[in-house]
Amino acid sequence: MDDNEIKETLKTITANIRKAREIRHSTQRKVAEYSGLSLNTILKIEHNKNKDISITTLIKIANSLNCNLDDLLPQPNNFINNTLEGKVYLQIQKELKEMPLHFLRYIRMVIRQTKNLEAETERQRNLGQKK
Repeated sequence: MDDNEIKETLKTITANIRKAREIRHSTQRKVAEYSGLSLNTILKIEHNKNKDISITTLIKIANSLNCNLDDLLPQPNNFINNTLEGKVYLQIQKELKEMPLHFLRYIRMVIRQTKNLEAETERQRNLGQKK
């Protein structure tokens, strides 16, 4: 991973933190309080001034926002942008941002199960064609 990719990854992480916080109608001060981090640290992270965010810091922020660490990390573009499941997930996330996080996780699980079922159906179809 080169320096530009690292910068883009950090930019995405900071944007995801800000978005997660705003969706939950939380403040930077509350995130600092609940995470045990300083307000200055949260401000630096959200304004992309912190060039080296530890995994421990990200976990503390995720916990303070009541979300998973992977919710803050960049998602593969090919899943989010180029698949029906990714587009459906993004649309659901947009429309249901006021819903509890556990509901969104349930929807994500259903989408993944649907994707696995489609893959299994395709595999069975291919096995049937080989006979």
